[in-house]
Formats: sequence, structure tokens, C-alpha cells
Amino acid sequence: RWAWQKRIMFVLRGYRRHHGHVFAFFRFLGYLKKHIIIGICFMRLNHASGSAAEDAALLFLQNKGCTLLARNWHCPYGEIDLIVRDGRQIVFVEVKYRKGSSFGGAAYSITPSKLAKLQRSIEHYLQQHKLNNIACRLDAVLIQGDNTPNWLHNITG
Repeated sequence: RWAWQKRIMFVLRGYRRHHGHVFAFFRFLGYLKKHIIIGICFMRLNHASGSAAEDAALLFLQNKGCTLLARNWHCPYGEIDLIVRDGRQIVFVEVKYRKGSSFGGAAYSITPSKLAKLQRSIEHYLQQHKLNNIACRLDAVLIQGDNTPNWLHNITG
């Protein structure tokens, strides 16, 4: 409970500083409801299937000879699902799962804005870990229903 209260106060201070209002509490509650509370509810609905898809993708990649470096790595720009080493390369993996092929399936859920967030997150990871001259790439593992995972190498926008 204490960590939750500290987070609310931190967000409130940032909101007041950004908007310049001292008494912006009611606006803040609207902001909180819209951006944080609703977002958490939606994330929890898909968390179990997303975690199972990441487990399946990780097992698939490990069977192909990759070793896990990090999982669900977070930064201010977003999240990287899996970071693995494939030979001498670091591979940043976006895992996408869809039950069916409606709306284009898993491949069409990787949008240009998602690719931009991933590229910024990758740059942040490389800078934070001081990995200057190392080969890396961005891959995707697509899982459609009960089919075997599809590994796409070097996805770009």
C-alpha cells in the first residue's frame, strides 16, 4: 500500500508541475482514471495469455540455440518482451499472440508506432548496458492459435 501511495503522489506532483495548477486534484483524478486505472484493468485481462505466449516463444527460441538475457525489460520508452543471444548477436524479440487470423492475425498487430517504441527501447538498453560495438537485431515471434511459432528475423518499419 505504501508503494502505491508513493506512486500516486509522484504522478500528482508531475501532473501539477506539467499543468501549472496547484489545486488540480479533480483533473488529476480524471487523468488517473483515464490513463492508469483503465490501463491496468485492460492489461490484466490479457496477462495470462501473453505470459503463456512468451513462455512458448522462449522455449521455441531456446530450442533454436538462443540463450535468454532478459525478459519483460522495461524502460521509459516501452517494454521489450525477450532479449536473447543468438551466436554473437543480441536479439530483441517482440512476441505477438492471436487466437485467430481475423483482423490480419499476429503479424498485423506490429504497427509502425510499436516499431518506433521498440527501436527507442533497444537504443536505451544498449546505452544503459554500454554495448557500443555489438551486433543486434529486432525479431518477432508470431503465434497464431495452436500453431507452431513463426520467427521473423530483422523486422523493420
